[in-house]
Amino acid sequence: MLTRVERLREHLAQKNLTGILITNYHNRLYLSNFTGSEGLLFILQDKAYLCTDFRYLEQAAQEAPGWEIVKLDRPWTETVRKLVEPRSRVAFEAESLTWSRYRELVQDISGVEWVAEKGLVEKLRSRKDAEEIRRLREAIRLTDEGALYLQSMLKPGLSEKEVALELEFYLRRKGAVGPSFPFIVVSGPRSSLPHGQPSERRLVPGDIVIVDFGVIYEGYCSDLTRTFILGPPRSEQTALYELVLAAQERALALAGPGVAAASVDAAAREVIAKAGYGDYFGHSLGHGVGLEIHETPHLSSSSTEELQPGMVVTVEPGVYLPGAGGVRIEDVILITEQGREVLSQAPKHSFVL
Repeated sequence: MLTRVERLREHLAQKNLTGILITNYHNRLYLSNFTGSEGLLFILQDKAYLCTDFRYLEQAAQEAPGWEIVKLDRPWTETVRKLVEPRSRVAFEAESLTWSRYRELVQDISGVEWVAEKGLVEKLRSRKDAEEIRRLREAIRLTDEGALYLQSMLKPGLSEKEVALELEFYLRRKGAVGPSFPFIVVSGPRSSLPHGQPSERRLVPGDIVIVDFGVIYEGYCSDLTRTFILGPPRSEQTALYELVLAAQERALALAGPGVAAASVDAAAREVIAKAGYGDYFGHSLGHGVGLEIHETPHLSSSSTEELQPGMVVTVEPGVYLPGAGGVRIEDVILITEQGREVLSQAPKHSFVL
C-alpha cells in the first residue's frame, strides 16, 4: 500500500513537478505526523525533509521517523535554497504561503520555477484510511454522548452560554482534547441564526434550542447538530422539524460512491423548496470532516466533486425563519464501497423535552 508521501509524489510526477513545499499546518501534520507549531516540509521524489527551528528538533525526530530533520536557518529561505536543485520546478501551496513569503522565495532563490498549486494534499486527505476512521469514530462517539447529556441537562433558566460551557466541560471530562470549533447554542427567536454564538439569553418553556458542537480526539474533529424543544412542541414546530428531518433522510439515502456531491445537496434542497422554505435554507448541505472541521469534499450546489469510499462528510440541512426560529439536524457519514454509514448515532426523534 502506498504511503501518503508516495501518493503525493505520484501527483507531482503527473504534473511534471520536481517537488513541493508544504507550509499548511494540517497538510504537514497529515504527511509527517509532526505536531510542532513551526516548520515546513520539502518533498522531492527521492528525499523528504522536515524543517523546523531549534525548539522542535528533538520532537520532530520522535514524531516523524523516516524524515530527514533540518534546522531552519534565518532567513528561512536559506534552508530551502540549500535543499532545492537549480532549474527545478517546485510547487508551493497557493492557499497557505503568504504573499510576502512567496516574494522572499522568488527573490532569495534564483533559477527555480515556483508553481502555485491548490488542493494537492487536501485531495489526498479527503479519503480517510483505517486509522483516521478509527479516530473519527471515537470523536463522533464523544459527541453522541454529549447529545445525550444535553437531553438530560437542558432546562428553562439556563443561559445559552451556560449550556455551551457545561457541555464543553462534560466532553473534556469524557476524553476530548477540546472543541473542534466554538459551540453554537441558540434558542427561541435566536435559533434562526445559523452560526449564532451563545448569548446571555435564558431558555424558557416552549423554546427551540439548536446546539451545534464537536470535539477533537487524537487530532480529528467531529461535528453534530441537534434541535431540542423545551416542552410539548407546537404544531408549527413539529412541522418544521419533520420537514428538515425528511430533507436530511432524502440526502442520506442518495449519498454513496460515485454520486455527485452537488446532487446530494440538491436532493435535500428540493424537499425544503417544495414545502415553500427554499429561501430559508441558505447554506450548503455539508462538508468533509477530518484534521480540520471543514475539509473537502463540499456538499453544495457549486461542487464538482464525486463522493468516493473513505470520504467522511456532514449532512446538515436547516430552515431558519428570521425572528421566529429555526431547525438544523446534522449527522456525519462515511462513504463506503456499498453506500454510506451514518457514524453519529445520537437520537433525533426523541429530542422533545
